[in-house]
Amino acid sequence: MSYLTEVSPSHWRGALVSCNEACISLGFLISYSVGYLLTSLVSMDLHWRISFGISGIIALIQLFGMLFLPESPVWLQQQGRNEEAHRAIMCISDGGRTGPSSDYYDKENNLISSGIALEEIKETEDNEENSKDLQALTAEGVSLPPPAPASLYQASDTSIGRIIAITRLDYLVTIIKLYYRQIIITFVLSSAQAFCGQGNILNYAPKLFTDAGISADSTSLSTVLLGTVKFVSTVAVILSVDRIGRRILLLSGISIICLSLLVLIAAFSSETGRSSALALTGTVGVVIGYSTSFGPLTWLITSEIFPSKIRGRALGGQAIVTGLCSYVVSYTMLSGMDRYGDTEPFILYLVASLIALLFSFIAIPDTGDLSPSEINNNVKEMFLWRQL
Repeated sequence: MSYLTEVSPSHWRGALVSCNEACISLGFLISYSVGYLLTSLVSMDLHWRISFGISGIIALIQLFGMLFLPESPVWLQQQGRNEEAHRAIMCISDGGRTGPSSDYYDKENNLISSGIALEEIKETEDNEENSKDLQALTAEGVSLPPPAPASLYQASDTSIGRIIAITRLDYLVTIIKLYYRQIIITFVLSSAQAFCGQGNILNYAPKLFTDAGISADSTSLSTVLLGTVKFVSTVAVILSVDRIGRRILLLSGISIICLSLLVLIAAFSSETGRSSALALTGTVGVVIGYSTSFGPLTWLITSEIFPSKIRGRALGGQAIVTGLCSYVVSYTMLSGMDRYGDTEPFILYLVASLIALLFSFIAIPDTGDLSPSEINNNVKEMFLWRQL
């Protein structure tokens, strides 16, 4: 995601970063379709072997293609490799055939990053931006960590490790104080992305449909339908995210998830009886809501609210949080249904989604076509952060 953000023009950034989720959705559709076809063609013993084999071939194709990707021009600029950054822009914009697009240059013909001006990450401007943030923190009464004692820098070589540890800790504390709002936003979106339950609904869709009374043959077709809906919804987001805006899509998608989870609760309620129509409607609704909100926008918003110098680490941290939460949610799905009832997991997902909806409304601004400094100012103006 960090790479896609740094190689995309700002007015296409949302669409290009969201392509990652579109590829994931296409993978679901292909896997469901292959599984449906193999069910009637081969035995179960060969079924899973062929499925894994096809996945391995696709992974090798991806690996081969990545060998020809140019380096991120933002990273090259940060390393002082300006000529290489220029060549990377040339390669990205038009393969170098007609020269780089004007999307990558400002009025003075200075090289800019696809998405974020490279001038913003030059040392002089970076220091100026950090100085303003540090002054703002001081004005707010936030104490910053003291610098490492000068005596340490006069010590022997055996103290180098200690010096590095202290300076890195000071840097980490400062970054947290500067960007704690963005860190909280990333954590909430990452955990809600898992706790909305969409992953479980996709993974256990055949079981859910069977429990709701859908026949085995119809269940296979229903999973293909889910894959199709997920892919089409994600493509729709790609075509509209830079026009409609991140915030509207995020709030709308989470709202659809909440309504769809209510439908699923009704479908599996013992009082109303199992309803296959409600189960299919609720499942499709959750997939649509996720594909227009958490799926593409969690990664996109995280990549946009952090400056380039820490964006990669922020996205890595988000992946860790999402993975851990997904593990917890997946591990407890079936056991929770067996122990507490069929509707209880969906109630948990609904509560988590409602909290995410409220948080998104009061804490997350639109981030489209803005630099990190502009986004940071907009974040500070949101209701939650003004109150804090």
